[in-house]
Amino acid sequence: MGQAATKSGVVIWGAPETTALLSASGPGSAASSGVSPPAASLSSASANASPLAGSAPAATPLGGESSSFSASPALAVFAETSEEMASPRLVDALKNINSERVSAGGMQMAVVAHSGELYMWGANSEGQLGTGDRRDASVPRLVKALHGKVVKAVACSQEHTVCCLDDGSAYAWGCALNGRLGLHGLSIPSSAGLGVFSPATGARPEPLASACAVCTPRVLESLCGYFIADVACGPYHSAFLGIYEQDRTSLFTCGLGLNGRLGHGDEEDRHLPTAVHALENVNITAIACGAHHTACVTSAGTLYTWGGAAFGKLGLGSTRGSQLLPKHVSGPLRNKVSARGSSLSFFS
Repeated sequence: MGQAATKSGVVIWGAPETTALLSASGPGSAASSGVSPPAASLSSASANASPLAGSAPAATPLGGESSSFSASPALAVFAETSEEMASPRLVDALKNINSERVSAGGMQMAVVAHSGELYMWGANSEGQLGTGDRRDASVPRLVKALHGKVVKAVACSQEHTVCCLDDGSAYAWGCALNGRLGLHGLSIPSSAGLGVFSPATGARPEPLASACAVCTPRVLESLCGYFIADVACGPYHSAFLGIYEQDRTSLFTCGLGLNGRLGHGDEEDRHLPTAVHALENVNITAIACGAHHTACVTSAGTLYTWGGAAFGKLGLGSTRGSQLLPKHVSGPLRNKVSARGSSLSFFS
């Protein structure tokens, strides 16, 4: 799947079986990388197209299983079709909405309007659309549970979604397996299985027990003492960037701990957002999660990565094993934008 943000809009293209471009009954699969390519020529969609633009003034993570970026002003484009889409098409349901943020997960998408309203569509087997039910949606649906609130950032993954509001609160919904929602008491054991979609066979697992499906946004009360400025999530874990004491930051992670993707020095699951103590003395400006790893950028332009090192995606010189604690990535990466996928990382 490809994505690009321009001055006049956000566009997506690709085969429906590898994106959230599906009808309510159409097939879907987890995006293998989610990496945003350079902006293509979109003269047919806009006469004012421009290169990809990030949202944060310093550095903004893009791509990965939960790619998220900004465009202002912007219109999200999406085609309600089960066939391949080779060129951008406008989403009729959002043509009058001035969208500011877009997030693409494995099988769902989200758009944050300028007004702060949140719209979502795609697969909904675990309530990841936040609409109060588990029905798939082929067109954008307003997340009514957040009516009257102003969403500032959103991140979608395979079966869950997280967001933060202008008041600094954080919300999560969807599959609570392994504690990825950070809602203690709403998860089920790892032994129940990860429920992974198989692109090779096209087979989807049966929906997990309803006890782990949270169909409406739930506030993360454990983070109420912090102003949550940004969120990110991989298929099985989530990250929250908190601000306290004016400009000090703290990174919280929760969910599956395999490969050390949570950054706590072990591989234990966390069912509540837990501070990454190895980063307590740095000022974090941007965060991102891949399928098996996590990354952050500091105000000094320093990049830290941790988690599974397969394919060299951590940029630490190794293609094997795991990095259980955040580690500085050396090289000319000061003030750069980072993008991650399932098995790779990009810096530009």
